[in-house]
Amino acid sequence: MDEGSVPRQRPPRFREMRERYANSYKGWSEEDDAALQRGVVEGCSVEEIAKNLCRRPSAVRSRIRVLGI
Repeated sequence: MDEGSVPRQRPPRFREMRERYANSYKGWSEEDDAALQRGVVEGCSVEEIAKNLCRRPSAVRSRIRVLGI
């Protein structure tokens, strides 16, 4: 950090999401993608997959679209 710069503060919503979903706003790793794909193939619900990955259900649905699963 540069001298005199102000540390970036996260908005309260960010903290709330991280408390509820530990991986909120984090990038997806190859392991996360593999676990997501396994969950879809095994017929798990989006809510189940989200819980297992500590992510919001909306993030899981979005990643499913991105990966074309």
